[in-house]
Amino acid sequence: MKATLLLIHFLGISLLASSCAGPMNPFGSDTANIFDRANEAPLWKSKRVPAEFSNVDISFFPKRQNWHSSHDFYIILQSKTEKLTINNVKLYWNHKDISKSLFSAKEIVFENEESLIIKVKSLRLMANSENDINAYYVSALNKKVYGQEYKRPRCEFREEMKVTHTTPFKVKPSFIKLVSNESKNHKINPSLMTALIAQESGFNPNSVSYAKAIGLTQVTNLASHHVLKKFRSWKSDRRIKKLPAPLVRAMIKLGKINRNHDWRLDKRKSVKGGIAYLEYLDRYWRGNIELIERVYGTNYDREQIYTDLILASYNSGPYRIKMRLIREGRKWYKSNLIKEARKYMGKIKSYCYHFNQKKGGGYEKQASNF
Repeated sequence: MKATLLLIHFLGISLLASSCAGPMNPFGSDTANIFDRANEAPLWKSKRVPAEFSNVDISFFPKRQNWHSSHDFYIILQSKTEKLTINNVKLYWNHKDISKSLFSAKEIVFENEESLIIKVKSLRLMANSENDINAYYVSALNKKVYGQEYKRPRCEFREEMKVTHTTPFKVKPSFIKLVSNESKNHKINPSLMTALIAQESGFNPNSVSYAKAIGLTQVTNLASHHVLKKFRSWKSDRRIKKLPAPLVRAMIKLGKINRNHDWRLDKRKSVKGGIAYLEYLDRYWRGNIELIERVYGTNYDREQIYTDLILASYNSGPYRIKMRLIREGRKWYKSNLIKEARKYMGKIKSYCYHFNQKKGGGYEKQASNF
């Protein structure tokens, strides 16, 4: 009996200790919200003023959220009217005040009369989370609250975005040129196409998934059927359909199945074939415009919605995504039935946006220039 009571007592203490740690967020553990539910709502009654229209300028690096890798994150505050202090900075994540998490995770890399640069090391934002992030500064002079949203990564299917780097991947410039040229020929975003390859195969031309998607663009047997309607002379190895994925992977590694047997193992053809399948998906959704407008109306972010639907369909199949759109409307991407597609969409948009940005921030080195 004593042993049972001791065990219950121990478990109770363990549970309380774990509860006190607070719910986790990307910046760490937040203890403030556990016992004070009011902290889940904004703390200030004074009117908020967007940072860009105020005497306190708030910006970030990276400029938009990164959903594909762990990275150092900077909040940069500047003001010509008051001395800035870390104690007046507030950070909200998904409508919760996580300022205490910021204070415990932060490192002040620069501070003077006009500037304050806060660094959070190795921040990891998950692609399947809402990631509604806002930074605020409470003015010591007028008590106004100045705010700035940390925007999500953005990438459109038909947008022209140049690839400036492929961090964290090391890719030959000649291959980036190949992808860019093929993409431009079909008026597809070069950075999006590069991002798709990064997410699908990590730039491994011999990659084989558990579903037997093959090559750089990971085209499945079913998707290959649509591609071969356009490129009828390309070869497709029937053994890939019959054999289990581990054996297919081994045969490709040994060279028993190679680019002479299946088009997906040829780098150039894999890129061209991936583009051809994206074009098929684009036509599919352009043909469903009535359904899309029934869900979104006529005033919506057309190109971004099409991009999301195309990317989700590349991952999970167009019919499956269409069923989610019909049954769940605007919240189709939040369905538990396509969790992987949501994560996939987010990562590709993140790679796409950041491949187009200048590499590195250098805020610690540049701080003395402020």
